[in-house]
Amino acid sequence: MASGRSVRALVRTEAAADRVRDSGAEPALGDFADRASLGRALCGVDRLFVSSSAHPDQRRLQGNVVAAAAEAGVRRVVKLSAGKASATSPVLLKRWHHETEEQIERLGFEYTHVRPNGFMQNMLGHAATIRSEAALYLPVGDAAASQVDARDIADVAFAALTRDDLTGAALEVTGREPLTYAAIAQSIARVAGRPVTYVPESFPSSRARMLQQGAPPHMVDIVQDVYRFIAAGGAAYMTPVVEDVLGRKPLLFDQFVQDHSHAFAA
Repeated sequence: MASGRSVRALVRTEAAADRVRDSGAEPALGDFADRASLGRALCGVDRLFVSSSAHPDQRRLQGNVVAAAAEAGVRRVVKLSAGKASATSPVLLKRWHHETEEQIERLGFEYTHVRPNGFMQNMLGHAATIRSEAALYLPVGDAAASQVDARDIADVAFAALTRDDLTGAALEVTGREPLTYAAIAQSIARVAGRPVTYVPESFPSSRARMLQQGAPPHMVDIVQDVYRFIAAGGAAYMTPVVEDVLGRKPLLFDQFVQDHSHAFAA
C-alpha cells in the first residue's frame, strides 16, 4: 500500500477479493456471522478497523469481530461508531454502537472510537429524486446538521490506527459548519445548474416514500430514528476534531457536491 503498511480486508465474495487485490491489499474471505472465518482473517493482524452497515443484528455481528480479534491477539481496534453514541441516546443505532464500544473497552484493546456526525455521502441516496424531480425530500424541518465528508472520516480513522496519541479517545467528527437542508439543496443546485428545492415532509410520508423506493423496513426504521434526532436539533453541534487530528479544516459540502456532480446532474 502507499502507506508502506500491509493491509488485509475482509470480503464475502471472490469478486470483492479481486477488487481488494487490485487496490494493493490482501483479501480475506469471511463473514461477520462466521466466527471461524473471522479467526482465520485476523490471524497475524495487529490493528483492526471495524465498520459495517446498520443492521438489526449489528451488535452480535460486530461483537463477533471484536471477540475474534481478542482471541487472535489484535492489539488495537478502531471502531467506526456514530456521533454522540451513548447508552442513553434517543437513537437506537447510537445505543447499539455504544454497546460495541463498551465491549472493545472491556476486552482491553488499545482503542479509538471514531464517531462521525452524519456522512455527506448519504446525500447520494437522494440523487435519483434530485435528478428526476429537482427536489430533496426530508422530514427534518429547518434543522441543521454538521455533516462530514467520508474522506475526512477515513483520514481520521487512519490516523487513529497509526498514531499513538489518539489511543483511548472518542473522536466526535463533524464537518466545518452546520447546514440546513435548504442550504444543501441550494449547494446542489449551484452545481447542477438548475433549481433544486428542499421539501420538508412528515415522518409518515417520509417512511412511505422510503418503502416505496424499496428500502428494507429495518433500514427505514433506523433512518427515521436518525431523522428525528436531526429534526430535534441533535446534529447541529460542532467539534474541531478534523482540524486537530489532520491539521486542516474539514472539506466543505460544496466540495463534496462538486466532486460528485455527475450524480446530481439532470
